[in-house]
Amino acid sequence: MFENVPDKEEMILQYLDGELPQEEMKMVEEKIASDASWKKIAESLSLAKEGVRLFGTVQEVNTVHQQLVNEGSLPKMSKAKVVSFQKFIRRAAAIAACILLIAGSIVGYQFYQLSPEKVYNESFVSYQPTITRGGDQASISSIKQAYTTGEFEKVVQQSTQQIVISTEDSFLVALSFLQTNNAASSIKWLTSLASYSNKFTPDAQYYISLSYIKAHNYDKAITQVKKVMEDDQNPYRQQFSSKTITQLKMLKWK
Repeated sequence: MFENVPDKEEMILQYLDGELPQEEMKMVEEKIASDASWKKIAESLSLAKEGVRLFGTVQEVNTVHQQLVNEGSLPKMSKAKVVSFQKFIRRAAAIAACILLIAGSIVGYQFYQLSPEKVYNESFVSYQPTITRGGDQASISSIKQAYTTGEFEKVVQQSTQQIVISTEDSFLVALSFLQTNNAASSIKWLTSLASYSNKFTPDAQYYISLSYIKAHNYDKAITQVKKVMEDDQNPYRQQFSSKTITQLKMLKWK
């Protein structure tokens, strides 16, 4: 049926657009699968369609077509319909290829620039402990005092000198490990806090995510980020997005 079709490009285009009757759709599909020339045309048309999608609108491609007509390099539809359509497709395919190359270059550049530090910094928010105004300074633990003034190394040191540490101080110790780039210790302390219900459980879950990112453990980071995003009660859920997940998956490829 299709051996001598003069406008098979148009038929394939209708096939790609789903505009053919079901019986003809199946026959064209079989022809593309078995005939190299049909397959080549189908691939070129698919590339052109992708170019149109990335380029913006079909009208922009029509503008290119009209420019070719005005230049005299592409005649108006006449008896040479097949030839002119093929020229248009070749030009459209070239445009599509350029656009795909540009898009690929942009993605490649973004991939090259991507780093765990970048993802970490984009998602990070500093924790500020609550200090009651006018409260008794003597009642504030040495760990909390050191953390409040940004002395994270001192916080870590203080934690080794105390036998019993409160839940809040434990959380601040975990964050201090994170701030001093000791992700392994941060994960250990935060995991312990997140294992039972307490005031700092949502905070711990969020900072565990960041600790895994800093530790370059992207599989666990993805799992933890999703957990935070899906928790409507977690105040940090807006710090992450689908972009974060995508970036972490891309980091796995490096």
